[in-house]
Amino acid sequence: MSQTPTSSNHVITAAPRRWDGFGVASHVEIDAPPSKVWEAIIDIDSSPMVLSTVDSMERIDGSNTNDPVKVGTKWKQTRRAESFGCEISDRGPVPAGHTHTTTITCTAIDDKQYPKTFCVTTSVPGTVSTGSLSVQCVEDDCSRSRLVVSFALAPQSFLSRLLFTSPIGRYFIDKTSIKHVEDDMRDIAVYCERSN
Repeated sequence: MSQTPTSSNHVITAAPRRWDGFGVASHVEIDAPPSKVWEAIIDIDSSPMVLSTVDSMERIDGSNTNDPVKVGTKWKQTRRAESFGCEISDRGPVPAGHTHTTTITCTAIDDKQYPKTFCVTTSVPGTVSTGSLSVQCVEDDCSRSRLVVSFALAPQSFLSRLLFTSPIGRYFIDKTSIKHVEDDMRDIAVYCERSN
């Protein structure tokens, strides 16, 4: 388990999990109420303002901008790789500064009470990934939040299985996936605290 201090005093704890694919579970405490954090993660139309590596977002399921996210909501998200391999496309690692587009689908949403959870799958040829973001109160008065993120990536093609099983490929996937999750969590925390 690694702990990464951030520039704004957030400590993000990440624990990689071993299996045929790759998984990471991580959490961060945020000085903003859970309602603010929840809104930041389910407002997919505003993701380019929240996540520093997202250049654009386009709904592709027929829903309109600012419609509530529900199970089956589908969108394309274009991301910019900050460092080599921090993003993976259908052609492999994305070089720093380049962009790639990923299709994301909401597979579950539990927004009745805290902890609230938002689950997605991401479509990248050769792999299947799933993600879960959960928001909960840190204190009894819910003035602070805990964002818990889990992410799993599994190979689905011969080439991706080679990448996942080679020592260099495994090291690469571990480092870049953890960095990707930590960077997104940090962006969400900074956005929520700044606008709180």
